Amino acid sequence: MGSFALIKINIIAVGRLKESYWDDAYSDYAKQISRYAKLSLFEVVEQSKILDINAQLLAESQHILNKLSGYTILTDRTGIIIDDAGFAKIITSNALNGISEFTYIVGGSRGCHPNVHAKANKIISFGKITLPHRLARIVLAEQIYRALSVINGSPYHK
Repeated sequence: MGSFALIKINIIAVGRLKESYWDDAYSDYAKQISRYAKLSLFEVVEQSKILDINAQLLAESQHILNKLSGYTILTDRTGIIIDDAGFAKIITSNALNGISEFTYIVGGSRGCHPNVHAKANKIISFGKITLPHRLARIVLAEQIYRALSVINGSPYHK
């Protein structure tokens, strides 16, 4: 497929990776991604002390929306299920149209407010199962690395 110069990948994630094993896994993929793209991580504080779910999601969404840039992909259980090639195609098809920045969003334990859904260019799902948001962040990082490997002709994806 060929490589694309100057790809920028942003990940906006609600919540922090408190346990070192989650952080280690994410850091490993982030290091691999950095071979192909500039990667930025923006962590949004989970507003878990707000008892009203809608108010919590609205408060988190304000921080998410302030960080949106480029082509925006929300990971959510209601999204379309795509395979590895489809994940890579999101980047390649948009890059061929001049888009060089991609922002992926991982919501918190309660998901994302509808206004985040409305701003997303694409909503994808990692399957019919529900993943804890910490694990979803790791799966997302792995899929980004896999997609960039495919695009750049690396044998990782085989």
